[in-house]
Amino acid sequence: MHATSPRGRFVAVAVTAKPKRKSAAASSAGKMEEARQMLAEIYGWFSEGFDTKDLQEAKVLLDELAEGR
Repeated sequence: MHATSPRGRFVAVAVTAKPKRKSAAASSAGKMEEARQMLAEIYGWFSEGFDTKDLQEAKVLLDELAEGR
């Protein structure tokens, strides 16, 4: 049986105890949802002007983000 050095045991414990980081996909999905919520809030401020290019593009983007959830 091979004996593990105290340093080796410490490294193994430290690596195991290390907090898990979010995956890149999860982080990206979270940012997309945050962007969708922010755009939806701003879009909701408007009561007119829905025929303008900016608001039409915002609506298309909101629809695309909602489908991607």
